[in-house]
Amino acid sequence: MPLPVLGLVLASAVVHATWNLWTKQLGPGVRQASLLWLLTAISSVCYAGFAAVTIAATHWRPDAATLGLIAGSGLIHVGYFFLLLRGYRVGDLSLVYPVARGTGPLLATGVAIAVYTLWDGWAVKRAGVPPLVFYWGGEVVRVLALSPLALRQPADMRALWRAQRWRVLGIALLSPLSYILILLALCRGDVGHIAPAREVSILFGAWRAPARRAGPAACWARGIAAGDSWRPRRSRWA
Repeated sequence: MPLPVLGLVLASAVVHATWNLWTKQLGPGVRQASLLWLLTAISSVCYAGFAAVTIAATHWRPDAATLGLIAGSGLIHVGYFFLLLRGYRVGDLSLVYPVARGTGPLLATGVAIAVYTLWDGWAVKRAGVPPLVFYWGGEVVRVLALSPLALRQPADMRALWRAQRWRVLGIALLSPLSYILILLALCRGDVGHIAPAREVSILFGAWRAPARRAGPAACWARGIAAGDSWRPRRSRWA
């Protein structure tokens, strides 16, 4: 793997582990739809200017196929975040995070990770959608998809913002950044190498949220081994 690609993956891993820790710290009482709508709404506004500059600089123009890829990615990520938040409501970060990242083929969250990694990688590498624009477009899709649920919970959203505004703002900024870095890496490298390298975020997650017992630590090792046996060594679109 080229060093610039590895650098993108490692930077993404640090950011990814950080926003996952903050998400867990929100607590089990947070309504999922309210949280996801707030995060995606904030992200779509904050990254809109960067997306506009990127479109102007690259002269990229969408067509029906690329819009379909963006919409599909947005919906896949909605499912992934719901699954991840549900796991954090019932489990410790030191268990949920490495299981979701490391034992991909064994869990619904892992299936979602595999699907969006391949889908998004194809979109930015083969279809040529600029990574930042691709993710921002997905955020807009997520805002629209979540609005019917979230807007029925205005009191919950106001309470969440009053109590956790800095964590919510931090997650809204870091979550897109961590994945945009991966999309940039996918433009330059092989998904069969980048996907396993992303699992270094497990180590950063372990450092930021040490396990309280031996079980989660064993999970990390088993997860990495299971994931390594599943991942393809070569990619058709690389």
